[in-house]
Amino acid sequence: MGKRALCVGVNYPGQEYQLYGCVNDCLDWERMLKEAYEFEETRVLIDQYPDGTPTESGAQLPTRANILAQLGGWLVAGAQPGDVLVFVFAGHGCQARPDERV
Repeated sequence: MGKRALCVGVNYPGQEYQLYGCVNDCLDWERMLKEAYEFEETRVLIDQYPDGTPTESGAQLPTRANILAQLGGWLVAGAQPGDVLVFVFAGHGCQARPDERV
């Protein structure tokens, strides 16, 4: 049985609807899945590091395109009956305008 998780944390730094704990929540989920549930593979998409430094890697940003690529590609690729696939999203339940970073 394979176990994979995609964890996404979006704090929306510098925006009027900025959040402060979503990246930490995302990383806590990843750690719990690895340590308590022995997930072999996890991936994380975040818009800033816990210390507030912006994420610079385009592939690590939680953009719509990156999230869909990870969900539809890596997360489900080669999944077999009995595998456990987890998607975690910590952030607002809205869509940012296309001209915004996230």
